[in-house]
Amino acid sequence: DATDDHRILAKLKLGHKEPQSFYAPKEVPLSSSRKDFFAVPPQGSVWPGGEIVPFALLLGLLLGDGCLRGVIAFSCADQLLLDDIDPYLRAMNLQVKKQCGYFYYISEIVKSWWTRIPGSLRCQTKNPLRLFLTKVGAMGKLAHEKRLPKDIWRWNDTSIANCLAGVFSTDGSIGGSRRGLPYVVLAMTAEPIIRETKRLLELRFGIMVSAVST
Repeated sequence: DATDDHRILAKLKLGHKEPQSFYAPKEVPLSSSRKDFFAVPPQGSVWPGGEIVPFALLLGLLLGDGCLRGVIAFSCADQLLLDDIDPYLRAMNLQVKKQCGYFYYISEIVKSWWTRIPGSLRCQTKNPLRLFLTKVGAMGKLAHEKRLPKDIWRWNDTSIANCLAGVFSTDGSIGGSRRGLPYVVLAMTAEPIIRETKRLLELRFGIMVSAVST
């Protein structure tokens, strides 16, 4: 528990009509609080290292609008998004192939080899994307079963941001309030992804998020 002498970084709001009118933050004792005074939230963690994950953006897209039940496919009606990610996919030897309507397979341009498992009739793929999706537990999941990888907290900030960018690009939306203030919303069937995204935004990037509603 904090005492009245505990010092925090705080700002003083000047008015509701001018949301950007704030004094510069300064360190003040907690006892000086008042209704127009509020603490400055943490600005994220300092993480100098972390794992670099090239498939992070694609994972976010597939967690939002992907089909990972045997095939690796993407449901998308936004041609601009498909055009935007095409260079990214091709740099990793991947492409989207239209199957029907807005349903696209994601496949390798140059196919990887399948190798037979010794002593078995089964074969094992060397497809890097399929191996990655299997490793992070994404393959075979229905929409409500999808989760962010358990080890995503070990990724570097860029990889985490890319994964969340994919999630927001598919299941996010941007709007404006009656007062003209912009807001960003994430709505999807997999509630655990929303809750973990909230924690990542707050703890890794210092972006405060409202409570999750169901």
